[in-house]
Amino acid sequence: MTHVNRSSKELYHTFSLSPDCSDDELRQAYRRLLFINHPDLNPSNIEEATRRTQEINEAYTTLKDYRENPGTFSVDSPNGISVRVDFSFNLGLQIDLKDIARRKDDFHKAFDNFQNHPTDTLAALRLIHASFEAERYKELRELLKHPVLIDASVILIKLFGIKKAANTLIRWADQLRQMNLIEQGLQILEDSYSAGMTEEPILDELRSFHYSIAQGYQTEDKKKPEPSIRIKHLSRILDLGFQLDYIYKLLAEAYFETGDTINALSKLKRAYEINPELTGAVKISRALGILPQQEQQSRSKSVKVNYVFNLPEQIPHPSQIRIWASEGSWDKIIAFADLNLYSPRIIPSARSTIRQIAASLGDCPDTKAKDLLCALQDSVYWDVRDACKASLDRWGKGIKPQLVSEPFTDQQKDIEEILWNMLVFEAYHPASDDKYESVITYLANRTLTSNTPAEVLGSLRKLTRWLEMLGLGEMAQWIRDLIRHEAPGTYYVDSHDRENYVQKVQISDNLQAKINPILENVKIYASGKLAQVLASQMHIKKSNIPSGNKKLPKQKLNK
Repeated sequence: MTHVNRSSKELYHTFSLSPDCSDDELRQAYRRLLFINHPDLNPSNIEEATRRTQEINEAYTTLKDYRENPGTFSVDSPNGISVRVDFSFNLGLQIDLKDIARRKDDFHKAFDNFQNHPTDTLAALRLIHASFEAERYKELRELLKHPVLIDASVILIKLFGIKKAANTLIRWADQLRQMNLIEQGLQILEDSYSAGMTEEPILDELRSFHYSIAQGYQTEDKKKPEPSIRIKHLSRILDLGFQLDYIYKLLAEAYFETGDTINALSKLKRAYEINPELTGAVKISRALGILPQQEQQSRSKSVKVNYVFNLPEQIPHPSQIRIWASEGSWDKIIAFADLNLYSPRIIPSARSTIRQIAASLGDCPDTKAKDLLCALQDSVYWDVRDACKASLDRWGKGIKPQLVSEPFTDQQKDIEEILWNMLVFEAYHPASDDKYESVITYLANRTLTSNTPAEVLGSLRKLTRWLEMLGLGEMAQWIRDLIRHEAPGTYYVDSHDRENYVQKVQISDNLQAKINPILENVKIYASGKLAQVLASQMHIKKSNIPSGNKKLPKQKLNK
């Protein structure tokens, strides 16, 4: 942070400009001087170049603030323009290079120690903990499955403390669930709970595991297990303190299947006490004779409604809405803007179209558009509500949102977010291929040409989002693994149902052919780029990872 105390005339003189220059002229002069005086281009006089560059930055920042807020400064006072300039950039991402290096170093040490002591249980546990810290756990799958280590897992609490151990134990259990070893994962969590880890993350994970078993989610056929198994796991959820209406309802159904109507009635009544508007309980309520008579009458007198739109194929794609908006065919858009015309069962599949309608109607001159936008504001979808708000803010003012579809440049950094907000909720359509290609090209270029960890990692993360939307989950997974290996601790953890985030679409051959060479370059160069900006060694070769098939001691563990 520095202190600038110079007259406006002196500041403009820095750029060889007069006070009546345009903003574009000031920007061009700033870029030119910054480039000429940068220390990288003046290796023989680095100190002077650094001082000069800082002076240029301070002068430009101060003038820019003054031109935007002229009343803030006393321009021609004896002391000139006086302002404290905090010249730093907000990366947006918290990148701790020391923490990344520490995680990698700990993994190397734990790995070497295990190699030297392959029958030491504590050495194996330390390696497992270090592997989760360094995001290398996927290469230790056999070690994670070892029954001796699962039995000894809670020793991690004594080795690393509750907070760090909890993170490893939860992720270890989740990995076992992904390997269809849900009972073993549940054992780790229950042992952790018994050992005193009663914090919310452990409780939530325990609830998730017991619910998955009770519902049969981990089985191949996804069928619910026998009532006795469901009762055991659902009851455990209640024991953990989760007083949830749907758990009591499911327990009522399980008890009813065993013929225990007394317990079934008791659990169902408790469910209604928690939530009088309990849904999905009509069948069991009727079976137990407690369905409210009024609801039965209203259901019997219900009248079938004839909707205009009953099938998803009747709803135009969002790209068609955009075309109609560009043509000014507002009557066609308005015809699809009233949600009362939609069958409730197709509204979820029409969400992206409804959102685009809401976003487009802000430019419609017809007063009907405003009424329809007000009605759409009650949508259950937040993105539709946001689109309505933006449209209502500009309706009747002649302000059209700018959307650039040409290739990206460094001056259009916000375009990726604009496109993401426009396209993220709609199904893939070849009409948007040019936009998809542009954003993939832009993010790939940002990844391979940026020189800071935040920019490279940020571009890679955004790239995975787009790849998953385009159904390219394999490439997205490759990038996530790369980030985990090269920059552990800086990326989100994959959930057990991560594959559900990847859309099941088949992009056009045209788009595939255009982005294939782009993604190939990412595969070739991204690893080296990350190593460069992180100043780290390349990740360990897979062949160096322990196989996990070494025999571990069955004798009493060392304290």
